Amino acid sequence: MASTLARVTRADTPNLRAMVMHRVFGEMYNLKAISTVIVRLPLAPASKQRAAPPFQLPYTLGFPVQEFDFWQLHSDLLAAALRQAEALMPLASGDPGRAFLSSIDASDRTAISEIAQVLSKS
Repeated sequence: MASTLARVTRADTPNLRAMVMHRVFGEMYNLKAISTVIVRLPLAPASKQRAAPPFQLPYTLGFPVQEFDFWQLHSDLLAAALRQAEALMPLASGDPGRAFLSSIDASDRTAISEIAQVLSKS
């Protein structure tokens, strides 16, 4: 993923490649934590069945070559994740996972803001 981003940057610019690598590894840990939240949630309201992670690959494994497009895709995926977290939030009321979902929400909103700054300079 990060191979399309410059490995060397000027000293007066943020290291975008490092930012992406940091987020990628953070998301790996988040996936594990999200799965522990999901398996405690009901499959549907008032259901005794429990939900489970889908274990699906993303809709694409390709990434844009152009840096601007890469950041736009990243922002779009974060926005989709926010919508999913918002849908899970009512199901997790009173559950310890709610605090985790809130934390993920805040992190994703910060990332979207940072990406907007990167895109505004492109």
